[in-house]
Amino acid sequence: VDLGRDFVALPARRLRSKSYLFANNRESRSQFTGLRDFGPLHPLDAPPHLLFLFREQDRAAARTLAAALRGAGGRERYNFPGFQALFKTELHIDASPIVLPDLGEGSMADALAAVQARRLSVPNALPVVVLPEGEDNGYLAHKADFSHAGIPTQVCTLRVIQDEYALKWAIANIALQVFYKAGGQPWKVRPTAEPTLVVGISQSHKVRVSGAGRAVEKYFAFTGMTDNSGLFQKIQV
Repeated sequence: VDLGRDFVALPARRLRSKSYLFANNRESRSQFTGLRDFGPLHPLDAPPHLLFLFREQDRAAARTLAAALRGAGGRERYNFPGFQALFKTELHIDASPIVLPDLGEGSMADALAAVQARRLSVPNALPVVVLPEGEDNGYLAHKADFSHAGIPTQVCTLRVIQDEYALKWAIANIALQVFYKAGGQPWKVRPTAEPTLVVGISQSHKVRVSGAGRAVEKYFAFTGMTDNSGLFQKIQV
């Protein structure tokens, strides 16, 4: 490292290629190939039960997303084998979705109450929310209510669902997020022999836009901690 007139020698070594561990400690260099061939590291205790939330005008998009997650009949179209084939567990989709009259805070609060009532009989119900693009799409309103209540959700936007090419490349990652939020662990990185703790530091800002320009209204910073297998340990704001 050049520090002007002085030089500091730093030891370095090349990291080995990543390899991932799946069920029964089977190993693969590819996450999704390993999932397909061996199954997840830690499977779900029960099949996920997806509870869709959408506006009436977005019902067709919700059906498209549900069909893509199942993979049945259209797997060649979306280049995705289906949730059951990939994660080795069934996928249940609630036949009684929650239809939102609008995306306002009041509607999201009512939706939360409806989800909480549904989870009394179906504890593993996972809300899947279909939202339009844009800053006023209801994302923050729904996240504020559901996160405060301790209920994970999966959000999908109309821009992705209604673009067949975009959905083709996104559907596997959407399914992976559903699996995570339902309580599964799909894989971990083959750990090194030496003990290691990985600490990531990130930040975000709440920005207020006005006629005078952009101004930071609030700063956020947080750390995420994992071990050297990539498994989550802790997050601290």
